[in-house]
Amino acid sequence: MNAWEARELHHQIYGQWENRIVDAYNQMIDRGLYFPDRKETKTFRELMRETVVVPGWVCEMESK
Repeated sequence: MNAWEARELHHQIYGQWENRIVDAYNQMIDRGLYFPDRKETKTFRELMRETVVVPGWVCEMESK
């Protein structure tokens, strides 16, 4: 997804145009998530290797 597509998706979801779109891929790809039921930590990179379809939109963050 490029910046223009991300901007259009944001408009579809929130109904407003955003001037600044930030790509957080490089900051998040090696962050770990802990799964208490399996007692293991996996990075987003590892999860992407196990997943057939990776969502383009994962979460929303509130601005301060």
